[in-house]
Amino acid sequence: MYFASRILIDGKKIKYHYDNVGIFTPKDLSVNFDVLPLGSPLKLCLEPENQYDPTAVAIYLSSVKIGYFYKDKIKDMVNDYLESQLPIYAHACKVDPDEKKIWLFVAFYGSRSRAPS
Repeated sequence: MYFASRILIDGKKIKYHYDNVGIFTPKDLSVNFDVLPLGSPLKLCLEPENQYDPTAVAIYLSSVKIGYFYKDKIKDMVNDYLESQLPIYAHACKVDPDEKKIWLFVAFYGSRSRAPS
């Protein structure tokens, strides 16, 4: 799904993109994995009040929280982009209802202050 590479957001072109980014879905979230729509845009929100990780990034489908980014370089990039108010696009690209797992396509637009490691 590379269609996002042809889309401009706020006049900015795609800079980086990642496929099949696994996310963490806590068991206390009520996510219906059987009907989670692939390709629907997701909202990414910083969650500084998170008791487990003050740099947590929550992932929402409409108003329903479906999980968090794992603590890794992509989460760090999402934090940098959100704090810099640069556009990010994400959608679910794969769902395994049996394993209760979700993978995302994530695209970063514009440029940020640091290059990814």
